[in-house]
Amino acid sequence: MPNVRDLNRHVEFVGSPGVGKTTACDLILPSGALSRQVLASHSPLKTPLLSAKIFFGLLPHVPITKLHKDGARRFGKLWWLACRIANAKRCGYDLYLDQGVIQSVISLEQFWGVPLEASEHLIKFLGRFNLLPKNLIVLVAPVDILQSRIRKRGTVTKRLAYLSVQEQATCLSNGQEITNRIATLMRLEHHCNVYEFDATQSVSHLVDQIKGRIAP
Repeated sequence: MPNVRDLNRHVEFVGSPGVGKTTACDLILPSGALSRQVLASHSPLKTPLLSAKIFFGLLPHVPITKLHKDGARRFGKLWWLACRIANAKRCGYDLYLDQGVIQSVISLEQFWGVPLEASEHLIKFLGRFNLLPKNLIVLVAPVDILQSRIRKRGTVTKRLAYLSVQEQATCLSNGQEITNRIATLMRLEHHCNVYEFDATQSVSHLVDQIKGRIAP
């Protein structure tokens, strides 16, 4: 078994673009815990052997040659993120990630053509390295509300930007189905605490609910 601590707290958020993952995560972040933005400063090159093991372990589960170039880049981001999580856990940090390895796996399937079976194998591999969260926060909202929020914030995931309104709705709905399936997999096979919250409620109420479920 790889030498990665599994005693520290690892919380990840998942949900569609516009659901409020970053806002909620920032508001519950405890003192001393690492956010995704801070985690980005932890270089995987500090542990090159472990980074190589993760890379070559992930590679067989993703059809790189069949992915659009942006999909291959997304796989690279998953590897980079997994290595940083491994390093942070070895140092004993708690992690609160608005977009962690699980959201990355969901995105690979939703936007970049990675098949269902490959997604599940990716998660199993990450579990072998103790890189899966122990707490998964699933934020949900109706598709029409997600589309309204995406328009208001003025930025949109590249793969949604070129779709019609109806195509966006279909893509977002498909993403929610993928998220639900993977959340169920995490709960049943990887002993993860999965909590689902309605993201249409007020931010303060949502934050209070999340803190009430995952408080130490």
